[in-house]
Amino acid sequence: MIDYSIVQGGDAGSGGNSGLTAFSDGTGNLDADPLFIDAANDDLNIPWGSPAINTGTNDGAPDADIRGLPRPAMLVTDMGAYEYQPLPPAVSLAKQVTPTLNAPYGAVVTYTLILSNTSVHSDTVRLTDTLPAQVGFGAWAESHGATVLNNEVQWLGVITESTTLTFTFTATYTYGIGLPITNTATFSGSVQAGSAEASFTLQRYTLQADTTGTGVGSVTSEPAGIDCGVACSLDFDGGQPVTLTATPLISSTFIGWSGDASGSANPCWSR
Repeated sequence: MIDYSIVQGGDAGSGGNSGLTAFSDGTGNLDADPLFIDAANDDLNIPWGSPAINTGTNDGAPDADIRGLPRPAMLVTDMGAYEYQPLPPAVSLAKQVTPTLNAPYGAVVTYTLILSNTSVHSDTVRLTDTLPAQVGFGAWAESHGATVLNNEVQWLGVITESTTLTFTFTATYTYGIGLPITNTATFSGSVQAGSAEASFTLQRYTLQADTTGTGVGSVTSEPAGIDCGVACSLDFDGGQPVTLTATPLISSTFIGWSGDASGSANPCWSR
């Protein structure tokens, strides 16, 4: 009697005599083609997809196969003399954002996360993307069941072999200064972890301050940079608050603002 063996043809294949029932009387046997790599040339290694994989038994099985490689290589010892040695999952992450250059204040940007598994094994993966403080989550275009909480994208699931999952969503640039706006997404699986980042730059605007009239004085900015009449213009990031202060000299009087600013409040706040 034989147990936990793969025999193509069942009882007939086990001995060639129809009266023998060693196969059918045994436990855990399979009547199937083991898909040997090259049986004609005595290569009895088994490929991924062979029914012999993970279908033997650990009870009483040796701790190494005929080549001395450890078994079981996965959860259950394989049938046959050769233990399939799996490659680990090959999971990777890429991230993109559009536009990447000169996003105007209040712009909608689109983030794309690409999670790929190029191996022949599935893996359970956790994906996290915490959005930068300068942007707010907008809407999903493709989510695969991912969720958003407190501006953090999360996904936990199985990525099967030879599969690519694409997560796409929009976000709105709401405030902030500095170049560029960058954030990093991370993933962790059973044997791998990694990250990917994406950045976009902000559109900059020229703020021009001029003095007019017969009086004498200056206009300065906060953040510093404009000091007119020496430096009367400067580029600022979109959405950056700027305060202009007019300082008249003795015998001169500040009257008011004109152009894109108006009124007589001094300082004048601009954004």
